[in-house]
Amino acid sequence: RLVKNYQPKKKEEEDYA
Repeated sequence: RLVKNYQPKKKEEEDYA
């Protein structure tokens, strides 16, 4: 949902995948 360059480090990455 954020910028495609956004790199999460928690389970949030599933939300931003």
